[in-house]
This record gives sequence, structure tokens and C-alpha cells, in this order.
Amino acid sequence: MSKPDVEPPIERIRGELRAAAERARHQAPEFPLHVPKQVELQPEIAPIVQTSAHAGATAPGTVANLSGVVQLGQLSQFHGAAFVRNAYLALLGREADETAVKAQMALLGRGISKIEIMGNLRWSAEGRLKAVSVPGLWPRYLLQKATHVPILGYVLQLAMGLAGLPAIVRHQRAADALHVTRADAIEHATHVLDARLQNLAGEGARLRSDHDALRVRTAAAETALAQLSEAIQATTGLVRQSNQQMLGMNHWLASLRHSLAEIERQAEGKGRERAAPLAGITDGLLAADANRSARLDQWLEQFAVGLPDAADVLDLGGATDWLDRLSQRSLSVSALRSIGNPGPATGDRRIAVCSDFGVALSRIADESLHGLSVLEASAVARELPLMDLLQFAFRVLRPNAHIVVGLDRGPLVLADLLNARQPLAIDVGLLEAALLHGGFDRIKRSEQDGVACVLARKSSQHDGA
Repeated sequence: MSKPDVEPPIERIRGELRAAAERARHQAPEFPLHVPKQVELQPEIAPIVQTSAHAGATAPGTVANLSGVVQLGQLSQFHGAAFVRNAYLALLGREADETAVKAQMALLGRGISKIEIMGNLRWSAEGRLKAVSVPGLWPRYLLQKATHVPILGYVLQLAMGLAGLPAIVRHQRAADALHVTRADAIEHATHVLDARLQNLAGEGARLRSDHDALRVRTAAAETALAQLSEAIQATTGLVRQSNQQMLGMNHWLASLRHSLAEIERQAEGKGRERAAPLAGITDGLLAADANRSARLDQWLEQFAVGLPDAADVLDLGGATDWLDRLSQRSLSVSALRSIGNPGPATGDRRIAVCSDFGVALSRIADESLHGLSVLEASAVARELPLMDLLQFAFRVLRPNAHIVVGLDRGPLVLADLLNARQPLAIDVGLLEAALLHGGFDRIKRSEQDGVACVLARKSSQHDGA
């Protein structure tokens, strides 16, 4: 059969195929005039479209076509816009612009098959120039185009529908199963989200409860802070008032100290006035006592044994001849003498005049003295009781320090007698017992010409009476 004898329907179908392909591609922009050496097929989800910046690269997840052959399955596995873009890349070697994508998506929306879309691209003027080989596409494309022929197309569609009915049913069952699976997954995800929402709701309720509790605690704290502020203000007022009272008290105490100092000064002056006439008398009486010098020398030898050089020694009474003997032994000597009985040599810098022996001793630092002498204990005891004297002595004396307590008739006793004051009688045995009880050891009695004195040492292992 010659070419003019070809059946008219076949020629008409071919003409319609070409015309349809041309109409489908009439809006396509200019295309390159060379065939790419490889074709990249992009995945359906997040398709990667090749651009001029990476025209020669093969992206991950794409199918490279190095031989210019594209399989139907490589393109038909994609759907929607991903199918259109990958078809353009595979068959035309370029990207599809947005106008072309919209046009092809409109064809798919009208029920045009993917085979027909691929055929339109492949046998368009641009596609014929690219000449990409797609095995199996031509007969399928021809068959799809034949379905548009009146009567014959209806018969073909009916025959293809009946022939593909089992596959359609199978695909429908698979689609149903897929839909059920997806529905189950959606339901499960919905349950999970509901559970999370419930947990979040519970957490929100707990946070609201904590927030309410925090608000209550904050309100209570603010109330307590306000009360504390009021208390601080009230206390500040009291402190200011107390400061004012304290300032007034300090002023009053300063005035009192000034008054007491003035009283003591006047008393000292009067005491010196009274004692001045007695100085000559007591000096004469002491000079008439031929045994006093030997007596003092003997007591000094016993008292000074073991005292270090420049030892600090305090005397209560302040007899000048006794102080001179102590100074000659290179001892650091000081003395306390009462205002009422200053005695002779009142200008001696070693002697401090006081109104109260107890007050004066209380101002001396603890364990600061190496020795303490009280030769006229009967006169001193009139102002400071003997047991108080021994307690003061134990406090101010260093460990192993010496003390001498005598019952001599010195200037203090003589002044008392001249003023018609009888000296206190002190029993020597009781004095020794008091020293032992007061924390002293090595107690020794010494008598010279009927005058007794007791020497002792502060014990280093006694904690005081």
C-alpha cells in the first residue's frame, strides 16, 4: 500500500497529536539549542529544580540520564507540580516557568493523563529538537490521543476501561487501605495531641495555682514588709530619742565627773592641809624608832629575793624610807597613799594620792605587777577590807610574784593615832590563813622587835579564791 493509501483516521490522529502538542507548548519560552548530557528527576516532596548555576551537577535523590533515555516510571512516580517540573527537565532539558506549570496543572485538573502530558512535551517542536528517548511512550501517547476521536475515542476509552478494570479495582483497594492507614495515623496523632493538650492544660492549671499562691505570698510579704517598715520607723524614732537621752546622759556624766574631780581635788587639798602639821611629828617619831631601819632592811631582803631587775612593785601606804630602799634595788617602784593620810614627802613622784584604794587597784591591769607591799596593813584595812585587798592582789600580781603584808607602825598608823583613830587589830594567824585561801603559797612569818610581817608568793597553779 502506498503512502496516499494510508487510512485517513490514522493520518488525522497524527495531525491532531502534532497540533495538540503545539497548542500545549505555544506559551513555552525560548529554550536552549543543545541537548543536556544528563537529566535530573526531582522528588515529589521538596523538588529540586536544576538551574543554570548547577546545570551539570547531579543532586541527591534525582535520576541521572547520561544516555539521553528516560523511563516512563521515572516520571510517572511524581505527582502534581513535581511531575510537571521533572517532565520539563527530562524531556526539554530546562526548567518550567510558572506559566507553564499552571497550564499543565490545569490539563491534569481536567483529567488529561500524565502519558498525554509527557507526549505533548516530547513531540512538541522543542521536544522533537531534544529527541529524548522514552521507551513505550509513543504507543501509549498515540492511544491516549485516539481517545479524543469522536466515536472511536469513546470505544477506545470503553475498551481500555473494561480492560483496566481489575487494575483499577486493585488500585482502589490499595488506595482505600492507604486512606484507612492514614486515617488511623491521623487519629493516633490526634489522640497524642489531645493527651499533650490535656497535659498542657493540667500544667497550665498548676501554673495558675502556683501563680495564685505566689500572689498570696507576695501580698503577705508586702504586708509584712509594710509592717517591718513601720516598725523600723518606730525603732528609728526610739533610737533618735535614745540618742538624745544618751547625749543628755553623757553631758550629765561629764558634769558629774567634773564635779567629782573637783570634790577630790578639794578633799586632797584639805587632806594635805590636815596632814601638813602631822608631817613633822611623824618624821620625828619614825626617826626616834632605832629599830625601824634594821626591820625594813630585813623585810626587804626577804621580799626582793627572786624579783627580776626593774620589776614593777606597788606599795600601799607610801613610806618614803621603804620606797627608797626598793628603788635602791633597781626596782620600778610606785605607791598609793590615801588623801586622809598623805604623810611626809607628799611631792614624791613615785606616790599617787587616791581617795579609795579599791578604785585605784581596780584600774591596774591583770597580772601586771611583780610585787606588792603593804607594810601598814592595820591602817590600809580601815579603807580596804583585808579579804578585798588579797583578791585585788591576786588579780594584779603575776604568777610567782611576791607580796609582803606587815603590821608596822609607819606614817599612816602614826597619823591615825594622832587623829584619835585607833588602828585595826589584825591577827597574824588569820592573815596567814587568808593568804593561803587567797591563792598564795610559800607563806613565811617574820618578826623583828615585836613587829610582825608575812611574806608569800602567788601560786602559779591556783585559779583565785
